[in-house]
Amino acid sequence: MAEESDLVGFLRERQGQATLDEISEGLGIPKYGPNSAYALLQLLRSKGVVDRKGEMWVLLSLIHI
Repeated sequence: MAEESDLVGFLRERQGQATLDEISEGLGIPKYGPNSAYALLQLLRSKGVVDRKGEMWVLLSLIHI
């Protein structure tokens, strides 16, 4: 299972932004459902770490989780 820090690291490697498909494929996790890329993104969004800009999920905070 991917962790919050894995997702943040992935976004950092991609210049701070990626689509849900890219995140799912890059981390090897499902797009939706429990323990999914979307669930992790929503958790990070609630913490103010990422936000959605169109199709892209964008890293807002450079603080390591």
